[in-house]
Amino acid sequence: MVALLLQGGHNPRLRDSEGRTSLSWAARNGHLGVVELLLATSDASEASDVCDYSGRSPLSWAAGNGH
Repeated sequence: MVALLLQGGHNPRLRDSEGRTSLSWAARNGHLGVVELLLATSDASEASDVCDYSGRSPLSWAAGNGH
């Protein structure tokens, strides 16, 4: 599903109301395959260290949730 969205032009850098991106949500919930897909796109990989409005990066979400 994520691959289809990316192929269809979905912008992986879009943020929700809390400043989280698709990468943040995938990392937070331990969806490794989705994280890898998103990081393979230049748009998402550039945002890999961007923090949400609470100051947390995708890496901090993954680590904090044991992934």
